[in-house]
Amino acid sequence: MKMKKSLFFSVLMLGALVFAGCQKEETDITDTTKLWLAQEDKGTDWGYINEKGKFIISAKFLSATSFSNGYAKVKEGVNDDYAFIDKNGKVVMAEANDYADFFYNGVCIYRDGKDLGFIDKNFKVVCVPQFASLYQMSADGLALCWEQGESLGAYCDKNGKIVIPAQFQYASSFAGGVAVVAEEDKEGNVRYGLINTKGNFVVDYNKTPMSNLGEGVIAFLNSSDKVGLLNSKGKEILQATYDDIDGFSEGLAAAYKGEKTGYINTKGDVVIELQKYDYAGYFRDGVAWVKKANSEKYDLINKKGDVILTLTSAQVPQTNFHNGLALVINTDTYKKQYIDKKGNKIYSWEPGGFSYVPAEEALKADFRSTDAAALQMSNEAMKAAIRK
Repeated sequence: MKMKKSLFFSVLMLGALVFAGCQKEETDITDTTKLWLAQEDKGTDWGYINEKGKFIISAKFLSATSFSNGYAKVKEGVNDDYAFIDKNGKVVMAEANDYADFFYNGVCIYRDGKDLGFIDKNFKVVCVPQFASLYQMSADGLALCWEQGESLGAYCDKNGKIVIPAQFQYASSFAGGVAVVAEEDKEGNVRYGLINTKGNFVVDYNKTPMSNLGEGVIAFLNSSDKVGLLNSKGKEILQATYDDIDGFSEGLAAAYKGEKTGYINTKGDVVIELQKYDYAGYFRDGVAWVKKANSEKYDLINKKGDVILTLTSAQVPQTNFHNGLALVINTDTYKKQYIDKKGNKIYSWEPGGFSYVPAEEALKADFRSTDAAALQMSNEAMKAAIRK
């Protein structure tokens, strides 16, 4: 997939990038709670199992998320309110309908009418709802926001204090100490810039499209539609020779050139040689899912590129590894199972009426059973997807 200027622009319009920065991230991805979403055999409700495949929190939720900052958001019945629970299943915040699903870096977005603010991990309001639009808090301590009646974006801290005043038509969240911003003139011409956490321009507005890949690395697109890299100071660290580069995760990013894909580090050095992959995923837990060209099987590789596990042709990964386990689905039996990095089965079940076969785009989006409802579709749709 080739990264065009329109893609760089659309990323800015979305405003929020999920790739980790240089600061330690506290998100659902980094949460260390060793509980995983699961269903009982032929069941439709969700609960949480431990690393031995035993239900620690019984399967009784119509909707549920993975844990972030030690909490998960759940809903028991259609007419029930959402609530946050802890790792013991104890409700720590009832009536959580107006809260975001996940805590990011110590705070969670909270809605009061049309206004948005933040609560902390003790469910105390630390930012009184006041914003028309508000993005997740970055590890750099700033969140992209729009004040009521304001058309330009600003950045605030967790208490709602405006740190960088409203001035940006388009902007990304901070990652690795920098954020990409952009402005568009009346003729539709877009100029891009790079700012630090003080709002100072590291790279002044110019016509070169840029995108924040996280971990202090910025992608730029040259006039030949080739992608290169800048560091957080705006210095070029990799010439624009690639067709595309994914976001960085655990120090590595998939890089695409022609029909080949490999992994590079944050200095732009090739760590895993370019080869013909149909799919190359993000690194999580020190491993990544890949699928070689013309192969029917997914491999699990380590950061050296060594294959440490090969799935059967019937197995399709549904999630990336998280705290030692990943979810796969058997396309012959339609059963789901959690496995460890050696391929050992930890727990399996046959979904009761709903299931899901993920597109590779879903893995790219870093789904890890973060939302039970989002991970299922009808069996007929699943079978149709498999037949394709």
